[in-house]
Amino acid sequence: MFRMSKISDYGLRLVLTLSQRHLDGENYSARDLARITDLPRPVVSKALKMLAKEQILGSERGVNGGYRLLKGPEKISVGEVLRALEGPILIKGCLEADSDCANIEKCTVRFNWEKINRSIGNVLDSVSLANLMTPLSGDAFVQIEERKQTEPAEGEFRYSISKVRQLRVDPR
Repeated sequence: MFRMSKISDYGLRLVLTLSQRHLDGENYSARDLARITDLPRPVVSKALKMLAKEQILGSERGVNGGYRLLKGPEKISVGEVLRALEGPILIKGCLEADSDCANIEKCTVRFNWEKINRSIGNVLDSVSLANLMTPLSGDAFVQIEERKQTEPAEGEFRYSISKVRQLRVDPR
């Protein structure tokens, strides 16, 4: 089962909270954000530091110090946030560059796992924080782009959109 880690869940909640307050131009302390989100302060502090290190958040010290988004929520993707908190998005350990899997040379499914992993990354990169803040109704549709490979260089993939399918979102 694939699950988002607690730090990613909390980190996304924090950047969404800051996204909702982005236009006010204020900084928010870790204490304020822990109170607003009802999350444990030590984990909030850790996530904020990670997000600031990856330049998703800006931070300032002092009386009016705290954290704020460095870009508008429409310009920050869910993929960026998750990579800042977790590192590369990998659904299987063998997809890491320095994998020590003994079966890499003989593996018949690794290429397919790479494609699946790349697709997941593309979807996460296509959803902005602004998109994530918009609630979907029970009748909402999510568009999934199917793409075809075109003229790849060795080890590289280029895509062009071939068609769009709509999938019903289950509101449960």
